[in-house]
Amino acid sequence: MLSGITIIGRTPDYTTLTLICQVFMIRRLAAELADELLLTDPVRPHINPKVKNAPGREVYTLESQAFVCTAFCASVPGSEEELLESKIGPICVPYTVWSLSKGRGRDIILALRDLMQSTYRVDRLVTLSPKSEEAKNFHTGLGATHLRETPFANNFEYILEK
Repeated sequence: MLSGITIIGRTPDYTTLTLICQVFMIRRLAAELADELLLTDPVRPHINPKVKNAPGREVYTLESQAFVCTAFCASVPGSEEELLESKIGPICVPYTVWSLSKGRGRDIILALRDLMQSTYRVDRLVTLSPKSEEAKNFHTGLGATHLRETPFANNFEYILEK
């Protein structure tokens, strides 16, 4: 129970507590812990775990129930090739997300958005998503804007309120 918590002189409401908990529950996985787990990635299993943990890349988990691989890119990639060849920059690009329980993929994307809002190293949060109705409905249902469609992928942008 989170009784007795105050934020700037007031008791937080349920929504505020949920956001606080989401930010604190999302954590970056150390490369040595992520390697075996990344072999189970159903979205982009062909990308080597070492590549997913290279400089400018990070893997996050939400209570070991949901996972997201991100790249910090200098420009918005329109393909996997562009993602993998991108220079490191201020655009956080989640390019694979999966969960072990229903609803946790949604939770980790929202927690990632909240985490990126709280850091100054990130200017934008733009996905590199598969070209599927499922991915489109998932991201637009969470409030993302369909930024562009390429022959290889779709990009959805989440607004970061800083």
